[in-house]
Amino acid sequence: MFDKRLFKELKIMKFYWIKVTAANLAAVTLTIFQASFLANIINEIFINKKNIGEITKIIVALILIIILRCILGFGMDLYNRQTSIKIKANLRNNLINAFIKKGPIKLKDEKPGEIVTLVQDGVEGMEAYFSEFIPQISLVSVWVPIIFIVVVSKDWISGLIMLFTVPLIPIFMMLIGRLADKLNKKQWKSLQSMGGHFLDVLRGLPTLKLFGRSKRQAEIVEEISEDYRKATVKVLKVAFLSALVLELIATLSTALISVSLGIRLLYSMLNFKSAFFVLLLTPDYYQSMRQLGAKFHSAMSSVSIADDVYLILSEKITEPLSIAHKDVLKNIKISINNLGFSYVEDQSVLKNFSMEIPFGKRISLVGPSGSGKSTIISLIMGFINGYSGSIKVNDIELNEISKESWINSFAYVPQNPKIFKASVLENLAMARPNASYEEIINIAKLTGVNSFVEDLPQGYNSIIGDGGISLSGGEIQLISIARACLKDVEFVLLDEPTSALDPETERKVNAAIAILVGGKTSLTIAHRIPTIINSDKIYVLENGSIVEEGTHEQLIKLKSNYYNLLNVWGDIHEPN
Repeated sequence: MFDKRLFKELKIMKFYWIKVTAANLAAVTLTIFQASFLANIINEIFINKKNIGEITKIIVALILIIILRCILGFGMDLYNRQTSIKIKANLRNNLINAFIKKGPIKLKDEKPGEIVTLVQDGVEGMEAYFSEFIPQISLVSVWVPIIFIVVVSKDWISGLIMLFTVPLIPIFMMLIGRLADKLNKKQWKSLQSMGGHFLDVLRGLPTLKLFGRSKRQAEIVEEISEDYRKATVKVLKVAFLSALVLELIATLSTALISVSLGIRLLYSMLNFKSAFFVLLLTPDYYQSMRQLGAKFHSAMSSVSIADDVYLILSEKITEPLSIAHKDVLKNIKISINNLGFSYVEDQSVLKNFSMEIPFGKRISLVGPSGSGKSTIISLIMGFINGYSGSIKVNDIELNEISKESWINSFAYVPQNPKIFKASVLENLAMARPNASYEEIINIAKLTGVNSFVEDLPQGYNSIIGDGGISLSGGEIQLISIARACLKDVEFVLLDEPTSALDPETERKVNAAIAILVGGKTSLTIAHRIPTIINSDKIYVLENGSIVEEGTHEQLIKLKSNYYNLLNVWGDIHEPN
């Protein structure tokens, strides 16, 4: 429960332990004075038979102490909440940075629903640890010994009872905690499963409707929700049991001290003022330990969540790119020599792959699925590392170029571009936020985006993307190409930009691509002839190796791998 990883998060709060310890020292001092003044007031009124007027100063002092305790308690609670907020924000930033460092290739295998649940609900669920449990540890470490010393100085018998009864609370807390830990972990896994599955169902709802499986999936969501409800109820059962046991121990211990004090008062073995003072401090002594037990169970889920959080944060991501060459690169040419790569050991995706991408030339990669085309683009973009051989950009090793500089030096048009829930203008400006309105509109007109934006209700201010106006696949691709144009760089990567488009839309997209790649260095993956027919060189891949290279006309004449591939595509065009 005393998780070192979570304790280390407090380092972002300067002088945290000094501040909290000082506040707890002030609080316990005020508590002791409050008990002392209250015992004195009761003693003066009922034992010494004084009237209220004679002890006005003591009453005023008691009221001031109570007010100070309230202010101090409010301040401590506010500080603990602020601490929790800052630590949660820091953890979320670290998680997001860790996911970004993993890159889109590795992150592709993660379940989006579980990531969202971890970053949102998971981190939020850790609040109890920082705002309640850790402050209570500090409070107990100050209050228990000080109150014990004060009580012993007044009545050593009561101190002895405290000494032998208070360890029962952490003992039972730990015993019950073992069971609670298992249940908390099960509850957290149920929440992750529910969140991940529900998001997957929402994203695949059209397909589920199409195949008549939506009702069954609704039943599965209900089943998962029921599992989570049962897991939550089991956790609550243990929490209530723990609260009952801790309350019982604290109550019986307080009663034992009360009976001891009462008997000795009866036989005049102790004066009333001292007995009443000890009796007033006893509940505070046990309450601090009882609250620690209660907060112990409320914070146990934080440790379960922390296992998943720190599993992500502890992953060592090899940073392939250094801090050299900070400017955007110009006149880009790429040389790949003896490139080898595998996702799984002993299963090579690329073997002795060599290729030249000269400056200002259009290069294309073709080949059957699984031949390594997308892996090559991912390696060139720096999204994955761990390759053998060499990738040089302008005769500089790729791993010697800063990541920021390299990403700013190329544009990428994927097969399935992401359109965000924002206006058309904002989606376009994402490529270059400082671009002027006129620049964006000019690019939109050049690439054909303007042709369909004019029909939208609010033109370029129309909201598109998730939950917004639906766009066709071709329109989304045109926006992606316009983004790449707006980025205004000299190297362009295209990964099957015309996949699954009808001939008319494909023609529009290819016209926009021609504008994008004109006079630039480009590398294209395609399964359609119109996209690659004008390439300066086409590389044909099979099983991670180049088997043919040349222009479209040259490769057609060979009537070999490339020719056979076109027959598979059903898109053969023989030259005259």
